[in-house]
Amino acid sequence: MALTRLQVQLCITAVGEDVNARSRIDSIFSAMGRHAGFTRNALMATSNALETLGRGVNRGIQAITTGGSSEINRWQMRRAGQRPFDEGPLLFDPNVEGSPGSELQCTAIAEAAKDAIDRKCKRTPGCIPGLASTSCFSRSQGFAHMGLVLTMTDGGKYVLDWWATLDVDNPLVYRFDDFDNNRKDAAQEFKRFGGFS
Repeated sequence: MALTRLQVQLCITAVGEDVNARSRIDSIFSAMGRHAGFTRNALMATSNALETLGRGVNRGIQAITTGGSSEINRWQMRRAGQRPFDEGPLLFDPNVEGSPGSELQCTAIAEAAKDAIDRKCKRTPGCIPGLASTSCFSRSQGFAHMGLVLTMTDGGKYVLDWWATLDVDNPLVYRFDDFDNNRKDAAQEFKRFGGFS
């Protein structure tokens, strides 16, 4: 059985009803369509680069104006087990649990969507007809990226990608092989998806 529009709509409803999933997905960047996730990540990376540059400039100015004593103070703080304020994690660091950079990346979005659908199906078995299981999958081609895999009772696999659009009501819909092989042109926005045949 090929994936239908109704099945995807039921997945979208489950994800949209989940506060955690919705908060990670919905964004003002959704106006950019299928480039929303990339644009948001590029801006977060730019913010991190500017923050890192600013920290370096600030440390240089402190070292010059204090004759190097600021670096001695920093060393003393670290030795006492304290971290100087400008050595903490970056605002959008994707490697720091709980930071915006971690909470808004594709892996966190796919995991939140999976959890939302799984919870809905546990409360209401059969709520998405033909759905056997969900999983998160990182594709093997192109840049590292994760989406939500829907495995159907007939063995068919499809991927929903909310990160690309950042619109809980309009994920990209892929056949599994197209997602895995980074065939972006094969993706369909849900608002134009009529089902696979």
